[in-house]
Amino acid sequence: MNLADASRYFDRTEVFDPDTGRCLFKAQMKNYDDSHRDNASAYRRVMSVAPGTPMPAARSIRMLGDTWLVGDRQRDGQANAHRDKFVVQRTPAQGSVYSLAGFLAGTRKALAWMDMLWLADRKELEVSSDVPQQYLAYYPETLDVMQHDVVVHQGKAIVVQSAAHTGSGISEARGLLQATVAPTNVIVNKRTFVPSTGRYTTNPTVTVQGLLMRWQELYRYEAQSDERYQEGDRSLVLPAATAINNSDTVTAGGRNWSVTGVQPISGCAVAHLRPL
Repeated sequence: MNLADASRYFDRTEVFDPDTGRCLFKAQMKNYDDSHRDNASAYRRVMSVAPGTPMPAARSIRMLGDTWLVGDRQRDGQANAHRDKFVVQRTPAQGSVYSLAGFLAGTRKALAWMDMLWLADRKELEVSSDVPQQYLAYYPETLDVMQHDVVVHQGKAIVVQSAAHTGSGISEARGLLQATVAPTNVIVNKRTFVPSTGRYTTNPTVTVQGLLMRWQELYRYEAQSDERYQEGDRSLVLPAATAINNSDTVTAGGRNWSVTGVQPISGCAVAHLRPL
């Protein structure tokens, strides 16, 4: 008998597919007391299996009554391999990933098991006493999450500021917690300037779906003439086809705004708003 056979004898924990309930294989989970806290939002557990045991394509499993994300395979052994080990991260529920344009249209890019946890409080003392919360979303490496994608999980939503594949094999995305988990109705008040009167004439309004965000999360200065940030400014994400320009006003979030600029970002039209 070799080490691989001896270790395999103790594989008593059944591992299931979290979606179908089918038993996939048997494994061992490292004791909780022997596990390590990686940071404020991750507690690393380690699962070991017999060498060559295949993992599900979705990189998620159900074991010991919980669902877990599965990281990259790490082989252990002496003269020969006798165990395959994986970092696993507990995940309580499935979450949705949208592109920024897909979020406005209600078109989901992916549905997967994941977790979203508080990471840090950020301060913006120069403009308010608010404390924006930064959250960290964990998801399987098979999921393609890009900057400015929207991740929605258990009543929370973030717009991704950065996404990365970690050394453990479990991917993560960071972003600030949004005030809403769904797009809201936005009224664009179309106006036309009449030189002979020096006034604006109001045209029929247009109602579209939009996402009102903190200005600091989604902006670009592309020219010296671009309007600079002032206290109270916000960014408004609209479908790319929305007809909106600097002469228009917007009703969103229960108040009226002037439009100081519009630029394309990640397949959407992003308006720079200023309170009226």
